[in-house]
Amino acid sequence: MDTVKSRNSRLIWQVAGFVGLGAAVLAGIDAWSWFGLGEDPNELWTEANRAVEMGRFDTLEKDLARLARLRKPTPSDTMLSAQLMLSQRRPDQAIAELLAIPEDHRFGSQAKFQIGQIELRRHRLRLAEWAFLEAIRLEPTAVRPRRELVYIYGMQSRWNELAKQFRELGKVTPLSVDDLILWCLSRSLSWRAEEITDDLRRFVEADPTDRLSRLALAENLSRRQFLDEAEQVVSTLSLDDADVRAFRAKLALDRGEVDRAEELLKAGPGEHPALARLRGKLALQRRDGEEALRQFKKSLESDPAHRETLNGMAQSLLMLGRADEAKPYQQLTKDYDALGILVERLASRSFPREPAFYKRLAEAYEKVERFEEARAWFRLVVTLNPLDTAAQRSLYRLRSEELPSPAP
Repeated sequence: MDTVKSRNSRLIWQVAGFVGLGAAVLAGIDAWSWFGLGEDPNELWTEANRAVEMGRFDTLEKDLARLARLRKPTPSDTMLSAQLMLSQRRPDQAIAELLAIPEDHRFGSQAKFQIGQIELRRHRLRLAEWAFLEAIRLEPTAVRPRRELVYIYGMQSRWNELAKQFRELGKVTPLSVDDLILWCLSRSLSWRAEEITDDLRRFVEADPTDRLSRLALAENLSRRQFLDEAEQVVSTLSLDDADVRAFRAKLALDRGEVDRAEELLKAGPGEHPALARLRGKLALQRRDGEEALRQFKKSLESDPAHRETLNGMAQSLLMLGRADEAKPYQQLTKDYDALGILVERLASRSFPREPAFYKRLAEAYEKVERFEEARAWFRLVVTLNPLDTAAQRSLYRLRSEELPSPAP
């Protein structure tokens, strides 16, 4: 069962990460004649694999040398050779060995997964993501690469991709309480902002071209009021990127530089949700209710469950004297605040681990139209308490309807 703590432990260098390869795949090892040299290469491979399991890499090196004398290297041998490279702290050579394993081999997906782990250990998230996605392409039911993608997408605040991975995980393995806690907390990273800032710095230092980690780092720095550093982090990114433009405009507003913010917002695409949200915020400050409402409606189309957009809708309608129309948005804003209190309890671990509390979370997520999380929590409640007919009805309703999966 993976938790945030266990996720961190998975990032430790995994030299012997292929325990148990032998018995399950021995029948499929490519056998070559050893021409009467007195050793069975299959048995020797089993010995070499056992050396990996026991961390005896000096023995592994000798076994691989003997195998090379007996037969042309097979993909199974190459997998063991990659483990030897890892034990010798030679990651580039290990990756080269793993890339040489054919995709249609039984170790094809496993090889891509380990490449992802190596790159993750080196803080190179773009390459790690590619490798994990390749592992999933080759083995769609694989669990471990999806869990690693959850970590990457959570760190980079990529909520739609994060939700997709949890959704797919739920199809192949039951999501635990800790899985769901991680899902919820990944969307609210301020609870461990300092730790995340340090991690994101390492990602950007390891791969300066990693745009997504760079943006995530800048966002996190701005939340912590390190505005100058945040601006420096995004200084290499082009304003042609609408996400970058939106961030720079928000940064200007945080500094009180309204003219600069307006200049940035004028040149950006009209339908970008974050840009529209900022334009709506400026319009509210100018007491221009009509323009504010127009902009927040644009944002709402793409982000139908974003708290700031919902609050902006309510404020715009109130400014225009349309109080009755504002009420649903006011209620959704309050519901988001109530959900935030529950998520804070998750972050502090000061919550009862019992179905009644999980049901409160499910209901809170449904109220704010975050249906993916609501489904997952209701499913957990029904698993723990099959006699909860109300939870069963809620889960059936959420399963049977075509519901959107809005961004937060």
